[in-house]
Amino acid sequence: MNRNAFLVFAAAVSIIYALGNLLMPAWVHEMHGLASSPSASLVSRYLGSALLGLGVILWMTRNVANSETLSPIMWGGLVVAGAGLIVSVHAMTAGLMNSMGWVLVIVQGVLALGFVYFGLLKR
Repeated sequence: MNRNAFLVFAAAVSIIYALGNLLMPAWVHEMHGLASSPSASLVSRYLGSALLGLGVILWMTRNVANSETLSPIMWGGLVVAGAGLIVSVHAMTAGLMNSMGWVLVIVQGVLALGFVYFGLLKR
């Protein structure tokens, strides 16, 4: 997989999760074994709006060749994926989510590794 393909993958994952959180937050909560409420849905929609923005940024920069331009975007993606990984692992070890939460752990881990590899190690 090359950097462009990784950015397309990361953008697609971000946009898919964004749309779920924006349009169907109660379903997303139910799928992960979380209690749903109007306030939880509001927070999920904020998360969705941030992920949608990240997805658009990743999509728009998929063909950027200049590593100086791309480096801050890759660092930002690493921060989002790394923080999401920590939150997801904590939620799973604390018993806050059902087994579907492991999907989030895996996705966030793959994204974090991809941002490290394509953004920091492979220049």
